[in-house]
Parts: sequence; structure tokens; C-alpha cells
Amino acid sequence: MNKNKIIIGAILALLLIVTLSFFIFFDYSNEDYRDVVPEVYEPEYMTLEEKASFSLPEDSKIQVLKRNDGGNVTVYKIIREEGDEVIDIEAIDRPVDPRY
Repeated sequence: MNKNKIIIGAILALLLIVTLSFFIFFDYSNEDYRDVVPEVYEPEYMTLEEKASFSLPEDSKIQVLKRNDGGNVTVYKIIREEGDEVIDIEAIDRPVDPRY
């Protein structure tokens, strides 16, 4: 019975030492990420010349979502109401779930 208490005490002491050494030697602080400035997406809108090339009304507000290598508009969205702007530009490339 006394041997069992010694073995259990030794195992608990070993676990305590391992846990404490883990917290002491591995620093998981976020110091490296404090100076990183998050990238803010600024929406881009079509110019009058681009609207004319697509035969769109000049007074409409149209957000450019993608351009090709030549700088020409390939994907755009007509903004009908305030708040219709796309703010997650990466969502354009994600596949759409057909159930929704």
C-alpha cells in the first residue's frame, strides 16, 4: 500500500514538472502580431468611361469587384441601396452552395 502511494506521488510530481516546464519554456505571446496592421478593403467604383463601355447609366453606382491583367473590369456589382457593397472580396472566389 505504501509503495502505491509513492508511485502515485512520483507520477503526480512528474506531471507537475512537465506542465510547469511547458509553460516556462514555450512562450505563446502575441508580441509578433501587435505591430501588424490589418489590411482594409476599400471598394472601387466604375468611372464614367467604364460605365459607358458597358452601356450602363452614368448616374448609377457600380462597384468593381475584379479586373483582368489589362485593367479592364471583369466582375462588377450594381449598388442599388446603401450597404449593398461587397466588403469581403474573397467571397467572390468561394463556390456558392446550390442549396441557398
